[in-house]
Amino acid sequence: MVAAAELRAAGGSWAAVGRMVHRHADTCRRWPTLYPAAWNRIFCEAVRQLRENAAGEAVTVLRNLLRSKDEKVCRDAARALLAAGPPPTPAEKSDCIDDYMNDLDDRDQQALETNLDAIEADDGPAPDGGCAPRPA
Repeated sequence: MVAAAELRAAGGSWAAVGRMVHRHADTCRRWPTLYPAAWNRIFCEAVRQLRENAAGEAVTVLRNLLRSKDEKVCRDAARALLAAGPPPTPAEKSDCIDDYMNDLDDRDQQALETNLDAIEADDGPAPDGGCAPRPA
């Protein structure tokens, strides 16, 4: 299921997943419904890893653009790198989570806590699949 989730996170079709894992596409297509908690956990990790890899590749591209002979390209690459900044520390992540939670109204905060409790209890995914991008 890990390979299937990774391929789906990267935009692969269910037919491609089926070929890769030697199963019928319809069988693979049912996994999120049959195993929602496991699928959600595996798929979200695949999405997170994909985003992390893409960010690393983007930094590499921008660093290479810093060596361009075109001053505008260099300037724009430098601005993009500075805007991205270093990855947040665990303490900074915690502060962001606290700020986000404090900005929620009581109803949204309760809904989030309910979803987190369901995930911890392994009762299944959140209504949005649990992989929505986090607010910046």
